[in-house]
Amino acid sequence: MERVLFFSKDLDLLGICRNFLKDRFEIISTCSLSMLKSGLEKCSYKFIIIDYEYRNVVTEYLHNNKKQNVYFVTTRISHESVFNEIKILFVPLDLNILLEEFLFDDNIEIPEFDNLVGISTEIKELKKEILKIAKSELPVLIMGESGVGKNLIANLIHSISTRKNNVFYHVNIASIATHLLESELFGTVSGAFTGAENREGFFQSADKGSLFLDEIGELDYSVQAKILHSLESGMYKKVGSDKDFKLNARLLFATNANLLDMVEKKKFRLDLYYRINKLILNVPPLRSRKEDIIPLSKFYLSKKGKTLSSDALSFLMEYSWPGNIRELFNVLDSSAIRCTSETIDKSFISLE
Repeated sequence: MERVLFFSKDLDLLGICRNFLKDRFEIISTCSLSMLKSGLEKCSYKFIIIDYEYRNVVTEYLHNNKKQNVYFVTTRISHESVFNEIKILFVPLDLNILLEEFLFDDNIEIPEFDNLVGISTEIKELKKEILKIAKSELPVLIMGESGVGKNLIANLIHSISTRKNNVFYHVNIASIATHLLESELFGTVSGAFTGAENREGFFQSADKGSLFLDEIGELDYSVQAKILHSLESGMYKKVGSDKDFKLNARLLFATNANLLDMVEKKKFRLDLYYRINKLILNVPPLRSRKEDIIPLSKFYLSKKGKTLSSDALSFLMEYSWPGNIRELFNVLDSSAIRCTSETIDKSFISLE
């Protein structure tokens, strides 16, 4: 784990910085000028965070050591740039800004993002939003066309959240029969209906973790009211029971449907929509970020020991990909099977 040097005596300021950065960096705190000087000279830290109150004390060191990334932080004054001639960033302790400056730097690797492949502006912005949203406990609504990778996004949110060491439970609403949906979600008690046994539902199975309800637009209208109640009260009841259970799972939702259209058609509750749309992630279709087709293709085929010829890559770039990344990977799978050589030529690619 890379290290960050924090220079200040302010324990509250240190606590805020540590809370935001602890998952990515080891924070070394000091008020020793000699330790600061050593860190600047040896560039032994990913970056150095300095309390703005000490700016006059450290100015000499900063002017003499310009290689190290240095950030000033404070809770007391407005955002402005200082020491511009040596490229030192001043950031108020709005830590969202601080995070954007160095956690979202393209040069900093975030292992969980290895499978979120792309060089487009849309993907870079999506990564920023995921990092922000993952720190929250609010429900998330992931929207996008079929095949854009909503399941991957939900997994990423969980993997960098405070719940990452607990279960991630993925439920495809469309795959569950309507008459079983309530019991599958909330669980049952013995005798609730013929053949019913005491069993936990998805809400209980995902306790302390994340529950991902995919294709939320397929949710039966009657069950929507019960999910709304759980979101509002933080409690739920098993089918056949009057006992309240505490909901301790973060809920993530995904859909490729226009939920507002469904509201107009009385197929989706407006109150539930407002409850789940506080944090929305819109995942862009592949046709709107075609520059990602090449890195996606290379990433996927590298696992199979295959590459694409230049004419094959050009061919892929010309297609609109209505099925998005899922369709791209299916085409690459088919091409890799049909082509026996290491390099796949255009002739082996079949597009419908």
